[in-house]
Amino acid sequence: MTQTSPDSPVQQIQAALRDVAEAEQQRGAAETAAVAQRESAGTAVAANAQRAQNIFKNAESTTENRLQDVYVAQKRLRTTINTVLAIAVCGVLLAVVVITNKITTEQRAIEATRQAQQTATQQAAQAQQTATQQAAQAQQIATQQVAKGTQVAAFDKYEHQMAFVPASSFQMGCSSADTNCSSDEKPLHTVTLDAYQIDTYEVTNGQYAQCVATGKCTPPANKTSTGRSSYYDAAGFTEYPVIYVNWAQAGAFCAWAGERLPTEAEWEKAARGATDTRIYPWGDSNPSCSLANTYGCSKDTDKVGNHPQGASPYGVQDMAGNVWEWTSDWYGDSYYQSSPDHNPTGPTGGSYRVLRGGSWNLVSRFARVSDRGRYVPDLTSDDIGFRCAR
Repeated sequence: MTQTSPDSPVQQIQAALRDVAEAEQQRGAAETAAVAQRESAGTAVAANAQRAQNIFKNAESTTENRLQDVYVAQKRLRTTINTVLAIAVCGVLLAVVVITNKITTEQRAIEATRQAQQTATQQAAQAQQTATQQAAQAQQIATQQVAKGTQVAAFDKYEHQMAFVPASSFQMGCSSADTNCSSDEKPLHTVTLDAYQIDTYEVTNGQYAQCVATGKCTPPANKTSTGRSSYYDAAGFTEYPVIYVNWAQAGAFCAWAGERLPTEAEWEKAARGATDTRIYPWGDSNPSCSLANTYGCSKDTDKVGNHPQGASPYGVQDMAGNVWEWTSDWYGDSYYQSSPDHNPTGPTGGSYRVLRGGSWNLVSRFARVSDRGRYVPDLTSDDIGFRCAR
């Protein structure tokens, strides 16, 4: 502002107007500067706002990702916890089952031991009772024989050997384990027999000759054998089974000896025993020439008792092979269907008598203890003999 001497009022007004104009100019410049600053500030604020928004979005995205990770982690944790719990529960249950089974097994073992002890005691008592009964039965048989004044000839050593068969039940007929069953051997059925005795060996030429010498027996129909021109009365064959005797001749000899022909049931029990359903007297194994004289072995009769390994459970010899043996029964092909279960004696009549045991000229299937042979009682053969019972 120009300094002058005191001015006139006009000059003062002019000066004042100039000051006003300058002030206005300064105000406009200030406003422009202010506008520029506002615009600059607005731009900065907008930029900062955008940055803030971007940061927020990034933060929000990061947060969502972190929350998703947390959710997945929580899910995995729950799965792990459930798995651990399931394994733990299964372990506990398994332990409970094992312990329960162990307790049950121990209880069963204790009960089995108790039952075994009880059974053993009962069996011992029963065995003692059976032995007492058998002894009494044997004594009774001996007493009856003495009381009847039974004629006993001076037989050789074989006649004096008889096997005692105690009273009991046994399984008669063909079992399912035997593949050679015939229809007349069925059904397998239970038969109960009283006590009896049966010859350990088949009746020999020497024994039969003694009966012939007394006139109580008639000579065999033929004195030869298949491979021997002299047999019945030859010195070397006195201990061989007598052959060529019919059913009546066999019965006559047994009656002379104070005995009788065995029933079919008695014969089978003596051959099989009372404890199982064996196929052969020695068991279920097929015959060999050391066990029995069957087809292909001696090709003729053999000395009685020459196959001790093939003996029956009662010690009876040659119940398989060597010669067929007469029994007292008539033959009936369906007899087992209706036979009595106590001391059966066969049908009341028929055309054939029952043969048992097979022979030297037949294959092993005929040597089975259940096989039922048959023959016309008036006829004889080179492979038919007998033994007695009482």
